[in-house]
Amino acid sequence: MAISDKAAAQNILDNMPDDASLDDLMYAMYVRKKIERGLRDIEAGNTVSHTDMKRDIAAWRESIGPMQQVANSGTSSGTSPNSRPATP
Repeated sequence: MAISDKAAAQNILDNMPDDASLDDLMYAMYVRKKIERGLRDIEAGNTVSHTDMKRDIAAWRESIGPMQQVANSGTSSGTSPNSRPATP
């Protein structure tokens, strides 16, 4: 049986350190919500296998062509405009 949101929030709060901030609490609750959503998706069969995802990405990369892949990588020379030169 799933626990109520209030009970889940209390459980998170009880397990946080005394110096935890409100942001820490909000983040912990956000992560819990996302995990629960993922678990519900798994139970409902709303998932994509690793094999299917690899196939879909390969098909997408093929569809955009090699020049677009270079443009999407941010560089065609293998270096980024924001990268630092290598130190000897």
